[in-house]
Amino acid sequence: MNASPAAKYEIIKEMTSRDDNLLNIKWLCEIAGVSRSGYYYWLNAEDGREARERQDEHDFEIILVAFQFRGYAKGARGIHMRLLHLTPAVLMNVKKIRRLMKKYKLRCPIRRANPYRRMAKEMQSNRVAPNLLNREFRTRGARVVLLTDITYIPRSKRTEEGGDKYSYFMCDHGRVYKTDFGLHSQSVSGSGFRTRNCAATD
Repeated sequence: MNASPAAKYEIIKEMTSRDDNLLNIKWLCEIAGVSRSGYYYWLNAEDGREARERQDEHDFEIILVAFQFRGYAKGARGIHMRLLHLTPAVLMNVKKIRRLMKKYKLRCPIRRANPYRRMAKEMQSNRVAPNLLNREFRTRGARVVLLTDITYIPRSKRTEEGGDKYSYFMCDHGRVYKTDFGLHSQSVSGSGFRTRNCAATD
């Protein structure tokens, strides 16, 4: 028999409870390939199994509520994060969530790429900037090829206009030149600030 020990114990218990049973527990355990001590241990732990089963059903109901939150399916980690944001927060291990999802056959479909969005992105050839430099550094004159960098600094949140406020900073690193050791920037110069309001998204 390729069944689990618990399944074999169930069969042994069912057969011994019949009125026409002629086999004792010792013979049944030998036929099933399990030990008598294991069968009696399983038999005495029946109350604990029923308590764990009721606890699993209760926990799965909580998982199902988190799974259906906002109308879309979630994986084990998404359910775990949702349980932490409940009031009061529910602390449940990710492994337990996966075990209960597998036990009650709750599956989260894999989100696949939208083919229409991929086709539209491939058709937008103007998103790729032309290679004007083509790594020709020696043929350029002084201050023709410049290296710049841009970053931003958040200044305030939720302004009267309804968006976040940032200060954008651009730095001119100077002329780019090529040596035997690779590409280098000669100096750091010029900078400027510009303030812009950006709409905040949740």
